[in-house]
Amino acid sequence: MPLLIDTVALRQLLNERGMSLRDLADRTGLSWTFVKYLANGTRNPRPGTAESIAEALGVPRSAFLVTPRGPGSDRPTVDDPRTAGPGSSGQGVAA
Repeated sequence: MPLLIDTVALRQLLNERGMSLRDLADRTGLSWTFVKYLANGTRNPRPGTAESIAEALGVPRSAFLVTPRGPGSDRPTVDDPRTAGPGSSGQGVAA
């Protein structure tokens, strides 16, 4: 099952620490572009990458990772705000 970034939580953690995406990239050794993709939810981290981010932020991985929901699915359900389409309230049934 892939790891998924809670993009809101990640940005909140960065903001609380006065860090930019570039700062996170520098502290983790990841490319800025990849960190940007992670922060936008367009890429998923591997376990080691998630651990590097957690160490850089001084938090457990659970502070910014979400577990995919839905039986037999590796995608979050439609009510996950990251998967809501334009004009959608984010409410719905499992995808």
